[in-house]
Amino acid sequence: MGIGRRKGDLSFYIIMVAPALLFFIIIIAGPIVFSLGLSFTNYDFKPNQIIEFIGLDQYIRIFQDNKFWVGLQNNLIVVAVSVFGQIPLGLILAYLLFRGQVRFTAFFQAMVFLPQVISTVVVGILFRNFFGIRGAGTAIARVLVEDPKFNFTWFLQRETAMVPIAIALLWIYTGYFMLVFLANMQKMDKGVLEAASIDGANEFMIFFRIMVPAMAGVILVNAILAISGSLKGFDMFFALAPNDGQGLGNANLVLPTYMYHYAFRPQKYAFGSAISVIIVTISIVFIMISNYVGKKLNPMRER
Repeated sequence: MGIGRRKGDLSFYIIMVAPALLFFIIIIAGPIVFSLGLSFTNYDFKPNQIIEFIGLDQYIRIFQDNKFWVGLQNNLIVVAVSVFGQIPLGLILAYLLFRGQVRFTAFFQAMVFLPQVISTVVVGILFRNFFGIRGAGTAIARVLVEDPKFNFTWFLQRETAMVPIAIALLWIYTGYFMLVFLANMQKMDKGVLEAASIDGANEFMIFFRIMVPAMAGVILVNAILAISGSLKGFDMFFALAPNDGQGLGNANLVLPTYMYHYAFRPQKYAFGSAISVIIVTISIVFIMISNYVGKKLNPMRER
């Protein structure tokens, strides 16, 4: 009877998991495996084209292309802004809301989260126009610096081409991490915080000595989400900096836009598949590093 029951439970689990597993294989795992195989060929789905196995030639071409290294460098900047910008800001804002340090808490929370309901394409166009010659940001800056001819030159200089993208990333995604942290803070025992206050701990001490260690697991999960999102993001980057890979030395190019400009437009699908494999590999490496660092900083997580 026990064996029969276990078999019945196993069948039930298989039935429940099968649709999600099938969906995962068709939508995610399948295309990844297909792209991996395609990246070792020269097949671009052209009429009457014969599939030829060329080994690592596509990867060699990518690593020899200076534009790839520019895109990778910019992607590392995006990862840094996401992990060391969005997450700390989200944690601080969540703590301020949780501890009631700001007035009109509901309004403040809604305003910070508002960018999440706006299309990322719209956000990209919004920031591109905001810092444009006739944009609101330029008009405000002209009043502040008292110079009617002032213009933002971020998009025109290689050294500052990523600044508008970094600002847009902070504006749109910080609210998401704030809500995740706030939801977890509300599960905490407030008695611990009250006891710390009675013992003489100020808000600064409570934040760093109690709240940050308590949120270590959540910080790790958010870091993984931020890294994966930073490496696969395309729409906002393309809308904010819609170059064709020319000019500015490709200063605002990231790996997804690099893949689009140099693979899909000329229809080099095997080349694009190789780029996508590299992006996935980089994402996996960063996630493994995040997990390793998280375990070292929070030994209790392994128990």
